[in-house]
Amino acid sequence: MWDKQIAKEYNHTYYLKNREKLLERQRQWYWNNQKRKIEYDRRYAKEHREAQRAASERYRQRNPRMDKIHRLARHSFLMPNCQLCSSTLRLVRHHPDYSKPLEIITLCQSCHRSIHNFKKEAIP
Repeated sequence: MWDKQIAKEYNHTYYLKNREKLLERQRQWYWNNQKRKIEYDRRYAKEHREAQRAASERYRQRNPRMDKIHRLARHSFLMPNCQLCSSTLRLVRHHPDYSKPLEIITLCQSCHRSIHNFKKEAIP
């Protein structure tokens, strides 16, 4: 038991010290193996389709309010470009505040990911 906890703490400390190097290594691996990763993801999704559907249904049943908000978002108007950087590629909808379900902004995938990563880092 203690060995696992010590290892977990060591790994976390190592990650914090070497975060940039590890992230760069991860980006490099992804860049070199993009096709392989995409093929793997497609194969995984196909093989686990039923489990993914079941998990989605469980989520919808446990979170009916969020399900309704996401359904509203899917049918909302999508602006022609990202509202932060003006990109026209890979646009997604984003709820800045779920208590206001009709307030939806259009972001590119990159800005959307940045917003969510910033929120995670802001949480103590």
